[in-house]
Amino acid sequence: MRNYKRKSDRGTKSVELMQRTADLVINENKSLRQVCRDYELSKTSLSRFIKRMKNDPVNLRFGYGSPRQIFNNEQEASLTEYLLKLVQIFQGIGPKVVRRMAYDCAITNIK
Repeated sequence: MRNYKRKSDRGTKSVELMQRTADLVINENKSLRQVCRDYELSKTSLSRFIKRMKNDPVNLRFGYGSPRQIFNNEQEASLTEYLLKLVQIFQGIGPKVVRRMAYDCAITNIK
């Protein structure tokens, strides 16, 4: 079996570290390149984070996200709980039925 080896360390830094370094650049007028050298960050990643921070300071994220997430955590938990009840009642449920129910829930939540 092959072992995957990451080729970059993109997305492995924490959001708190990125916020601290962005504050150094924005508030303390330190050089972007110097801060990146000191904290071993990518210049492009930090500049993108600063741009996101200026546009939307509430929803900060960094690294790999989940762009295709349909349900929030609460909706997903309630759907999981409901499906587990159905499994107990009907002695199992097929994957096609589960996908269809998730699709129906997603459509009703959008409207």
